[in-house]
Amino acid sequence: MSTQYYTLYFTRRLIFIITQVFLNDFPQSQLTINAVSSLCIALFLIFYRPFDNFVIQATNLITEFGIFAIFTLLTPYFFDLSPAVTNIMDNIIMHSVISVMLVQAVGPLINSIKEVYYVAKRSMSKEIYQEKKIAKNEKMDAINTWTIPSEPPCQTSCRIISSKNDISIERKYDLYQ
Repeated sequence: MSTQYYTLYFTRRLIFIITQVFLNDFPQSQLTINAVSSLCIALFLIFYRPFDNFVIQATNLITEFGIFAIFTLLTPYFFDLSPAVTNIMDNIIMHSVISVMLVQAVGPLINSIKEVYYVAKRSMSKEIYQEKKIAKNEKMDAINTWTIPSEPPCQTSCRIISSKNDISIERKYDLYQ
């Protein structure tokens, strides 16, 4: 059933369009149908969890409850309200709509930032691994191919220092005077 989220989502959008077009003279019916459809989508998101990604799931859930709250906040407009109460309700609804829009915008932004972080981390770990591998190979090549030069005016001595994970070459050059 969780795979049917988009079918349910687009059905809800179709219901919204139909109520806006055909129930234009019945605003209470529009409000009720849209609020119930939003609540049904929110409950579907809670029970079936159609998204594997937590951010997408949370964003959609918060958005659906926000839309339900906005439709619910519209019900007092069907009664006679004082201008002061109407002003307060207008501000609450306006801020609710902006909040829902921000949640919808921030969710994908968080996912994008997380994805960039993981790709960069993966890329950096591959580069570091490759650099360590190259450095180790270069050290082994230096050990295998290094010869003591016998040219004057230098006298060279070599000592190989070996530890648990690191092999290095210590060279001493004594210049003749």
